[in-house]
Amino acid sequence: MVQLSLFVFAIMSLCAGSISGLVTDQSGAVIAGSKIIAVSESGEKAEAFADRVGRFSILDLKAGTYTIEVSCAGFRNKVINSFRVLAEQDTRLPPIELSVAPLDFGCKETVSPMIVFTPVDSASSEIAGRVFSGTTKPASGARVAVYAMQSTRELRSAQADASGNFTVRRLPTGTYQIRVHFPGHAELIIDGVEVRTGFRSEGSSFNLTPCHQGTACSPVKWAPPPMLCL
Repeated sequence: MVQLSLFVFAIMSLCAGSISGLVTDQSGAVIAGSKIIAVSESGEKAEAFADRVGRFSILDLKAGTYTIEVSCAGFRNKVINSFRVLAEQDTRLPPIELSVAPLDFGCKETVSPMIVFTPVDSASSEIAGRVFSGTTKPASGARVAVYAMQSTRELRSAQADASGNFTVRRLPTGTYQIRVHFPGHAELIIDGVEVRTGFRSEGSSFNLTPCHQGTACSPVKWAPPPMLCL
């Protein structure tokens, strides 16, 4: 039975195809970090992210007809219907051009800083940003801790430098909660921060709320806006 299963798996692998392509904006500039999903007629999904030069590949696809969905925050989604994947071949899509979305297209109103995907020369993921006391004073020494969502277990942490900058490195791809601690300030909680292998999830700034003497500090919670791709 085991040998038969291995034989079937080997045959399926030999018959599998792949797709590849390039994602750009309307000016022809590549869009790194865009998400590509291939959906088969039976509903099976496979996905990939464009690399730092905008190229992507999705491997081990069964031969058949697929719908290709391409997305990146700040751009209109693009859907390619009835794309044929051939067995034992890499089928290249024509360049996929995304158009910039209007400001109110798929965005949530927020006064918080945007988070940007920036390619890095690394096999892991990073979260980076800058922490301020109020709006202008760097929060030197602030502690930035990363937690798995719905968990109390701290995974990694970093300390803000004299300019308030921090980087948390060596994170596996996933979605996390960030907690920022700084004496005399309300704890800042940021839910749903996504990180991807080979990219830095970077916020322009995180502003901490000072607490008045003699009053308790309640945590401040913020759900980040959609990611941008560079």
